[in-house]
Amino acid sequence: MDVGVGIVTVPERKEAFDVCVDSIGEHFDGLIYIYEDYAHEGVAVAKNQLLRWMMDAGLDLFILCEDDMEVLSPDAVSIYVDAIRPGRVEHLNFAYASCLNEGGPIGWNQDSLPLFPHVAGCWSVYTRNVIETVGYMDENLYNAWEHVDHTYRVSLAGLTTEFWRFVDAPDSDKALRVQSVPSVIGHNPENIKAGYDYLVKVGRVPPNVTA
Repeated sequence: MDVGVGIVTVPERKEAFDVCVDSIGEHFDGLIYIYEDYAHEGVAVAKNQLLRWMMDAGLDLFILCEDDMEVLSPDAVSIYVDAIRPGRVEHLNFAYASCLNEGGPIGWNQDSLPLFPHVAGCWSVYTRNVIETVGYMDENLYNAWEHVDHTYRVSLAGLTTEFWRFVDAPDSDKALRVQSVPSVIGHNPENIKAGYDYLVKVGRVPPNVTA
């Protein structure tokens, strides 16, 4: 399986980016793509460009990585390759990027993969089939809801676990970590409200989700 890693970064986080890309290069010898969002076009635009580059390269598995991630082990890629179950689990997210998942798994799926109550988008894994089936992130969303919406769409397509039971690879917390660096985006209430209103408008609000 040909795997690519796409890193999204912004100029304000050069130190974190350097740690991120060096750690990936130390443990991964595949193709690495970098998108520096100079114009602050937003998460969806940046990550979609990375996905398009990896699609065009003919890769089979895409990993989207934010610049505050750090790879701790060569297993950081292989555990996600091994967790893919065609037709069932073709999209996973590193759960421990969210402090809301620090309590650990809430269960396991039929393949003995851990399930978590919240989704985070710092390290997201997709098969080629997911993008061909579901498409890219919705660029009408700006720095809020992009990952939630995309994962929800993948779940509706049956290519990952049900919403609110988000799947991750086993022992991912031993292979990856999030650096302690300030967020550039933060939680902007205006972006959150605008994104939620858009999802209401298009009829795509996930179950039990409010702004």
